[in-house]
Amino acid sequence: MNYDDSEARSKLRDWLVAQDFTVFGTLKFTDGSELTDTHGERTVRAFFSALDRAYFGHAVENVGMRHKRVVFRHTGISNTNLHYHFLAKPHTAPLLYAQLASKQWAKMSSWTMGASNTQIELVRSEEATATYILHEYGKQGADCICLSASSLQPPSRSAHSYRNLAQLRRLLKLQQNEADEHWISKAGCVRFVDT
Repeated sequence: MNYDDSEARSKLRDWLVAQDFTVFGTLKFTDGSELTDTHGERTVRAFFSALDRAYFGHAVENVGMRHKRVVFRHTGISNTNLHYHFLAKPHTAPLLYAQLASKQWAKMSSWTMGASNTQIELVRSEEATATYILHEYGKQGADCICLSASSLQPPSRSAHSYRNLAQLRRLLKLQQNEADEHWISKAGCVRFVDT
C-alpha cells in the first residue's frame, strides 16, 4: 500500500530539521528478516532505556529523564530486513553519546550487530539526514515512526544535576565493554589481542 503524502512528509521533514538533532544512528540486527516486529521493537526500547539509565540512573523511571530522540522503523528494499534509524539530541557531548550508544547496541543481544558494524555518528546535515530517515515514509506512512522508543518530552529536571560520580561509573562501565572485547580467554589464560 502506498501511503505517500508529500505534504505530510514535507511537514515532518521540516519538523525534524527544526529540532536540531545532533546524533544519527542505524540499528541493525544480525538477520533482520528473521526477527519479528515485536522482538525488534522490544530490543530497541530496551536499548534506549539502558542507554538513558547509563546517564541518569533511576531517574529514568523516577522522574522520566531521557535523551530526546525520534526512532523510525525500516524494512529495506526487500521489505523484510527489519532495522531502525534514530535521531537524538543528547544532554551531553554528542560524540561521546554516539560512541557509547554503539557499545550499548552491541551488547543488547545475540541478535544485535557489534559496535564496529553499528553506524551511530554526528549529524552532518540536518536536511539530508531528515530526508534519508523518511525514505520509507512512502510505503509505511506514519507507521514508520516507532513511538514506543521515541522520547520527545522535555526533561523534568536539569540533565546537569546528574553529572556525578555514579554517572561516571556507569558510563565507564559501558565504555569498558569495548576493552573487554579485546580480551580472549583460552585454557584459563587471558591475553590481549592486538587489533
